Amino acid sequence: MDFGRASLYILFVFPLLILILSIVQISKKKKILLLMFKDEHKIRKYMRIVKKDFFINILFISGVSFLVLSLMLPRWGVESVDRSQNRTNIVFVLDNSYSMLAEDIYPNRLEKAKEIILSIASKFYKKDFLSLFIFAGDSEILVPPTSDFQSFNTYLMDVNPEINSIQGSYLGRALESLSSLACNSLKNSIFIIVSDGESFDDPPREMAQKIIECGNALFFIGIGSTEGAPIPIRNDNFKIIGWKKDSNGQTVITKLNTPLIINMIKRSENYVIINTPQIKDKEVSKKVIKVIKTFKSKKIFVKKADKSLYPLFLAFILLIFYGVFWYGKKK
Repeated sequence: MDFGRASLYILFVFPLLILILSIVQISKKKKILLLMFKDEHKIRKYMRIVKKDFFINILFISGVSFLVLSLMLPRWGVESVDRSQNRTNIVFVLDNSYSMLAEDIYPNRLEKAKEIILSIASKFYKKDFLSLFIFAGDSEILVPPTSDFQSFNTYLMDVNPEINSIQGSYLGRALESLSSLACNSLKNSIFIIVSDGESFDDPPREMAQKIIECGNALFFIGIGSTEGAPIPIRNDNFKIIGWKKDSNGQTVITKLNTPLIINMIKRSENYVIINTPQIKDKEVSKKVIKVIKTFKSKKIFVKKADKSLYPLFLAFILLIFYGVFWYGKKK
């Protein structure tokens, strides 16, 4: 069992405080009764009233506790979902780091990635949702799920490394954000990562596996050459005026990281590598489209089911009983 809003556990502080105060209160009343009466029969009689009050408080505490549990969105077991009845989210995860400007793939890695993304997106926007997630040093959803192909196209064409507030290449951080989305707001999605695989952190395979376990598919398009290429620096007229250098003044050579890609994807057929100009866009698109269609054809898949209604129902029943007993006590 896990929780959709695990951070709300802090709310259990309130019923816990009420419980502690109730225990302290019953202890004080017992001491007062022992001081006031010597007759054990009278003490037992009044203690029954005190215990009844404590029982009413326990009903309230239990009701509030189950209400908090419901707010935490507990999930367990499995739930069958008919995928064919829903639109699928096709989420393109685009590497927007400076290494994607390398020109070992014409015209450069980033522009080639855009061409492939558009080729795939144009086949599905009428029946499914398109989304664009970009990452570098930080990550963000640039285009939330939409069927507006024109808008998607406009945002995609404007992507360049300058729009990320933090530069770098942190695929691990991106996967962490994706895994959270994949198990919540972006369930029933196909995540297509387009990257050269260079990363300053070590993307854990468990994150990629978590995305799949939440009922999604994951595909990786690796782009770049294993020999590598420098990263050009251009002026306002797009003329090359130099090459990106490291802290030691050496020209940075960026290479396709194929081992990382293969290690991330559990099923070996769920990736394709573009490492030479001879690999045509149509070949890449065809393989990705096949995976998308296979994913969409699987009518039933399982996921952890939302069980928040069960504790909510119990909370409702307990609070009703509390109200009945409390009203009876006042009368």
